[in-house]
Amino acid sequence: MSNSGIKIFAPACVSMHSFGMPNLSIAMDNPGNEIIAHIDEKNIYATIDLYSKEKDDKNNTKEIVLDIANAFLKYINSNKGIRFEILNKIPFDSGLGQLESSVTGSIVAINDILKSHLDKQEIFKFLIEKIQDYNIEINPSNIAANLFGGIILYNKNTNNPIQKIYSPHGINFSLILMKREINNGIFDILDPIHLLDQSSNIALLIKGLMISDLDLIADALKNNELERFFTNKIFEEIKRISYKNDVYSVGFSHLGESIIIMNPNSLIEDKNSKELEKYLKNNGEKFKILTAKLNLNGLYKY
Repeated sequence: MSNSGIKIFAPACVSMHSFGMPNLSIAMDNPGNEIIAHIDEKNIYATIDLYSKEKDDKNNTKEIVLDIANAFLKYINSNKGIRFEILNKIPFDSGLGQLESSVTGSIVAINDILKSHLDKQEIFKFLIEKIQDYNIEINPSNIAANLFGGIILYNKNTNNPIQKIYSPHGINFSLILMKREINNGIFDILDPIHLLDQSSNIALLIKGLMISDLDLIADALKNNELERFFTNKIFEEIKRISYKNDVYSVGFSHLGESIIIMNPNSLIEDKNSKELEKYLKNNGEKFKILTAKLNLNGLYKY
């Protein structure tokens, strides 16, 4: 952080929507958006000087971030403006929470640089109320994962809606970002939350999370009933190679925009990623493989 501004790292988050649990999110340590904020003494509103990779912003997220930032300035009765630079290192439309990262990081930056002293629960409450104004999916559990880190279960109908339920050590993730859709558009016609035959797997997943049993978690994710609808040969081969290498699980992030692989350690992650990279290149696919660990603490300033 410089004398004249603040820099925030806001992590990518993966929701378990494709498993039937849209309110369960995992915060990653890679990738993450960078939000740089400076006080603007000449204005009383927020502006964005730089919004990187804006040409890929099909959902106009820049305007949403700006609108929410200005609403927050009004909410805290600020008489100062803020100038932002937002480096979108989380790809747009990747299922990794790009919008939630930018929105949450921007509000935390304002709160810090203007010394508003709102705690994370207050910031979360403001954001949850504000996102209802937009006709775009903004995931509450992704916002909570950004703020608190780890694995978050969100239930708006309880007195304590945010539960940070699991913080394993040593687990590694591989994130495969494909340049084309490989989920057959199944989530456009099928809402996984309405599938009753997912209930036993969801119960097994929650039990595994609660007692820190990675084998139970892996069994639940491997038994994802939705996968019977996935007929894409690329996804099936990724699963075959990965399970041969003893990964814990292979599945889709959020609504299937990316593939997430849970590895028991970095050795297996490295071996599996190299084999997948070779396979995808030989098939002429355009892709990127990222490695990540759990982000246990959420966004931070530096």
